[in-house]
Amino acid sequence: MKTTDFPILMFPKPAPADRTKRKRGTSEPHKPEAKENYQRMAPRLEELQEVIRKMDIQIQSGAEGVEPESVLVLETVGRVDDFRTAVQRVPGLEWLMEEDFDAAPDEEFYFENKKGERTNRKLSSRLYLVSTNKEALEMLVNLYARYSDNPATDFDPGYAGFKSVFEQLRTIRTWNYTDRLDGSNSVEDWISSHELQPDRNLKFQIELWYRNSEQKRNKAQSDVVDLVKTSGGRVISISHIPEIRYQALLVEVTGGSLRQIIQLLEGGSLIHSPEVMYFKPMPQTMFDFISDEDIVQMEEALNHIGVGKRYDGMFPNIEMNTVPHLQLVQHIESAIKESEPDIIITHHPADTNNDHLQTSMACQEAIRLFQRRPEVKPVKEFWYMEVPSCTEWAVNSAMQKFTPNCYVEVGKDGVNVKIKALSMYRGVMRPYPHPRSAEYITGLAAMRGSQWGVNYAEAFEVAMRKY
Repeated sequence: MKTTDFPILMFPKPAPADRTKRKRGTSEPHKPEAKENYQRMAPRLEELQEVIRKMDIQIQSGAEGVEPESVLVLETVGRVDDFRTAVQRVPGLEWLMEEDFDAAPDEEFYFENKKGERTNRKLSSRLYLVSTNKEALEMLVNLYARYSDNPATDFDPGYAGFKSVFEQLRTIRTWNYTDRLDGSNSVEDWISSHELQPDRNLKFQIELWYRNSEQKRNKAQSDVVDLVKTSGGRVISISHIPEIRYQALLVEVTGGSLRQIIQLLEGGSLIHSPEVMYFKPMPQTMFDFISDEDIVQMEEALNHIGVGKRYDGMFPNIEMNTVPHLQLVQHIESAIKESEPDIIITHHPADTNNDHLQTSMACQEAIRLFQRRPEVKPVKEFWYMEVPSCTEWAVNSAMQKFTPNCYVEVGKDGVNVKIKALSMYRGVMRPYPHPRSAEYITGLAAMRGSQWGVNYAEAFEVAMRKY
C-alpha cells in the first residue's frame, strides 16, 4: 500500500440528538431538603430548648460566676473543614473533638445506584463535639432556624462553617447518659456480675472532657472527685497527658454501691456530670496484682532506695501490649518534660516480660522529644538495665542480647539495700536458685564487679550517649 492510500471511513449523516438527562451519580449521597430536615429534627431541637431552660434555672439559682455548660453533638454526612474556625469565633463555644465513622443509611440519607435505586452503601460521616453555654446554644439553635427558612441566606464572614454543617446535618443533640457509659449493655452485665460480691472492691475509669482552660480542667477534676466521694467511692490516681488531651481518674467502689452510683437520679450525680466523657469498666485482670497493700509496699521500697517522685499511669498489668503505643510514649514524654533527666534507664528490649518490652520501646521513642520540642532539655544518656529472671531469658535469637558496657560500683552495702527494697514488695523475692533470690542477686553483683575490677557492681548497656 502506498503511503498516500488510506482506508475509506464511513460516517452516518448528521442529525440533531436530544441531550440525555444525567442520572444522579454515586459520589454524593441523597439528603433531605433544608426545611424537611429541620422538621425531621423537631424533637431534638425541643430537647435543646429544654436544655436552655434548665441552664437558665441554674444561672438564676446558682452561685455567682458559675456558668452551666453542656456538650453538644453534631453528626454530619461528610466532613466540614471550616466548622472548627466558626466554633472558635463564637464566645461560649469550645471545640472538644471530632471523629470519622461509617454510618448505616436511613430513609433520608442514602446513596443511589445508576438506576436511581436506593443502596445499602454506608455513609462517610463525622461527629463534632463542642462545649456550649446557654448564650452560644441559643445562638446556634436560632441560626439553624434562620438557615432552614432560607438556605440561600448568606452567613457573616467566618460563620460559613455553620451553614456547611446545617447543609449536611443528620442529627443534633447533647452528650448523654448512654454516651458516657459507652455501651449500656456491657455495663449492665458488669454491674450485675459484681453485685453478687457486694463487698468486693471494683475499679473503673472516668475520662473527663479535656478543656483548653487550665482553670476549667482543675474545676472539672475537683467537681468529679467530690462526686466520687459523695457516691461512696475513692479516687486511686489521676492521669493528665496534655499532648493527647487526656485527663482521667481511676476510681474504686464496692460491688454493693456500684449500681447506686451509676443509677443516681439526675441533678449533681456522677454519671450525669457534664464534665464526664466516658465511664469505663476496667477488666479486673488489670488490677489483680495491684492492691492497697501493693501500693504501700511499693512506696516503702522506693523510699528505701531514695526515689523522690514517681509518675503514675493507668496501664494494665501484664497487658501493656493492649495500650496504644502513643499513649505510653506521651506518658513518658510528660515525665521527661517535668523532670528534665540527664540519664534514662529502662528495660532491655530482649526481656521476656512483655510489659518490659513495651516500656522499653516507648522510652526509645520518647527520648527523641527534644527534636520536636526545642524547649525540652535533651536526654544525654540512654541505658538498658539488667533484670534478674527476665534479661537472662533472652531466648529469641532475633533479638540482640543484653551486652553490658557500663559498670557502676555499688559495694556490698548497695547490694544489701537492693535486696531489702525488693523484699519489701510482695512476691518479688524467691528462694534460691531462683534468679530473684538474695544469693543470686549477690552473686550477680559480685560477677559484674569482677568483670570491671571491683567487688560489687550493677551492669548496664549504654545504648546512647550525647555530650
